[in-house]
Amino acid sequence: MTDSSGASRPETLEQWAGPARADQARKLTQLTVLFTDIIGSTAICNDLGDKRWIEMLINHFASARRLLQRFDCYEIKIIGDSFMVAFKNAVDALQFASAFLHDTGDEQIKIRAGIHAGAARIIGNDLYGGMVNYASRVMSWHREEGIALSDNAKDQVENEEGAAEARKLFIRVSHKFPDYEDDKILWRVNCSDYWDRRIRQDFPTLEELSKIEGKLNYVVSAATAEDIPWIAEIEAVAYTEDAVPLHRLQKWHAQNPDGFSIVKTNSGHKVGHFDILPLRPGPLQSLLEGEIAESDLEPDTLYAPSEKALIKDLYIESIIIAEPDHSSRSSAIHAVLSNFQPLVRRMCDPTKLENVYAMAATTEGERFMRQIGFQQVRDGSERLDHHPFFAARYDDIAVNINNILGR
Repeated sequence: MTDSSGASRPETLEQWAGPARADQARKLTQLTVLFTDIIGSTAICNDLGDKRWIEMLINHFASARRLLQRFDCYEIKIIGDSFMVAFKNAVDALQFASAFLHDTGDEQIKIRAGIHAGAARIIGNDLYGGMVNYASRVMSWHREEGIALSDNAKDQVENEEGAAEARKLFIRVSHKFPDYEDDKILWRVNCSDYWDRRIRQDFPTLEELSKIEGKLNYVVSAATAEDIPWIAEIEAVAYTEDAVPLHRLQKWHAQNPDGFSIVKTNSGHKVGHFDILPLRPGPLQSLLEGEIAESDLEPDTLYAPSEKALIKDLYIESIIIAEPDHSSRSSAIHAVLSNFQPLVRRMCDPTKLENVYAMAATTEGERFMRQIGFQQVRDGSERLDHHPFFAARYDDIAVNINNILGR
């Protein structure tokens, strides 16, 4: 067996892992494991039929094996349409996953990948142990195209590439896996070209936001009752039939004004707003499940300012930046991110805050949420308003925002 340079490649996993592993069943080997999986494979197979599906799979795995020739790695096995490979380090595993994401062998095939680094046991030509099980979980935690790394794997990449590069590359997301006691920290790779394919509107990327320096041209301040009609107007333009009516916004503001903010230029011109609702658990769950629409939320479903110590969850009702110029828009969004944690402190005790929820009424809004760590928790087809529902741990949002801002 030879690689692309003609050099001999190890015949067995044991040989590849190194000579100092004579009794593999009792010795742990530090490795990085990568799993990939085809998204929606059953639906594709049912749609195209077995013959075409098998052709696609052959091309898919042939593409993977061509890419593997570039790296010091070992193909463990194929499990259905999932691919398992061992690497010496997470840097190579991430480079392979990124390349495979772009060249899956067929344009209809999209993949998700998971990478974890740790200690496993080699038995025969396979790997065993909890590390392997967890690597598989890292791959399967999300249902969309992309790459996720465990905390261990991310640390290896950060040590190699540096903290500055890691801040641009990774988005932190906590996840609760079945059979694991504590929430696990995962890192989603910021695949900018993936967003370019999905969202073609003029919206700033993480890289653009992180490059904004110096004095900001925008300020964020508490919204007054006189600002609410203007907020209703820009929501009506942005959301059309989904817009919350003025009378509802006014009642929410009267119940708890702390979550309503206006984005202005330094000269005082309004360019956007940022509304957060401190919802009580029952109404929040009904909204999440899709049993009620956002505009059905009564004022008493919000905690009052006097109850801020009870708030554990927040719901982002709306973020709108009406600046048409791309650079101005980026700067205004940067101002919102810079003020997010102070706004939260205005509403509640951040040390008690657990989750932040939001809906994606627009594709731009979805992109913004995903860039700061939100994940979809309900599909739009399951909800009364037909919009997907998203959630994120507050601690993850805070880390991701600080990374964007270079803090």
